[in-house]
Amino acid sequence: MTGIPCARARPRRRRDGDTSPDLQFLTVPELEAVLRGIPDKVVERAPARTRRGRPGHAPPPPPDVLGPVLRVLILAAAITGLRQSELLGLRWRDVDWTAQRIRVRNTFVGGEHSAEGKSDLSRRRSVPMATRLAAELDRWSKRTLYNTEDDLVFAHPHTGRPIDRSKVTRRFQEACRIAGVRVIRFHDLRHTFATRLAAHGEPLRTIQEYLGHADAKTTQIYSHYAPSAHEVQRVDAAFTTGEPGTNTGSGANLGSNLRETEENSEAECLQSPITRSREEWFSPAGGRAVAGSNPVSPIKTPVATEGDWKRPETTANTGDTGPPAPPSPTPAGHPETRPSSHIASHDPARD
Repeated sequence: MTGIPCARARPRRRRDGDTSPDLQFLTVPELEAVLRGIPDKVVERAPARTRRGRPGHAPPPPPDVLGPVLRVLILAAAITGLRQSELLGLRWRDVDWTAQRIRVRNTFVGGEHSAEGKSDLSRRRSVPMATRLAAELDRWSKRTLYNTEDDLVFAHPHTGRPIDRSKVTRRFQEACRIAGVRVIRFHDLRHTFATRLAAHGEPLRTIQEYLGHADAKTTQIYSHYAPSAHEVQRVDAAFTTGEPGTNTGSGANLGSNLRETEENSEAECLQSPITRSREEWFSPAGGRAVAGSNPVSPIKTPVATEGDWKRPETTANTGDTGPPAPPSPTPAGHPETRPSSHIASHDPARD
């Protein structure tokens, strides 16, 4: 029985309607323009002149009361990096005015409040509350009717319930069009927060804790917006030093420096303990240190004669060996070395 062969997975081809792989975010001037596009007061809307199928004016629509709370909500999303569900479920007791931090303990997802976050780090983290955001939240707490500890920070001004997230996204994108900036998602305000911190040298580990990412690989997308510490200087130095063999003033001669480095390395190798040990091994003392001598000092290697190192040759048909090699000099105070006559002669019968 043979199994069905599996087709190799291929990357999906991008289409025109797909989301761009590049990060979408707002710059600080663009964010200020979007905030100016949202009214900071209740707007009374005029009724329509006619209504469909009926004579006369249309009834007056309800006033727009979401402007003031949306301004603070969008500012908080850009300055804290919290998710939309975390902002809609934020309560006043989670705003620490003394430590000037915002703690994430509740989310509003699918029309329900939940204490479960996307990861363990998400539901037990806190983010710093900027001075501007603290002032805006303090001003909003005095304007809203729902400012007790159990009330929502960004509650609907009339009902006290969470704001519809679709209305938040629609009003935010409408403000982008009014401001004349590129229209992005509400979630892209998290990218605005992370890219601004990365551009100002904040460590990626800290950004990961602020955003609540369980995996550090998710935060690596912001590393391309971090300033390079020494990379630019190293690349500049690599291309401004000069060509090998030429001297360009401040740039050194790369070819001569390379040769000098190799010569210095060879000189160090000659003086290394390994080299000295090999010299002492082939010294006339037979590798033993002579009393009163310094084993670390360099030892001159004697020139070996042909008789010292030549293997005894066998005379044809007789088995006689050649003249024996002279014995090596024996140092004073050491036992007699083995004479060369003890070397066994070559016996053809043993081969």
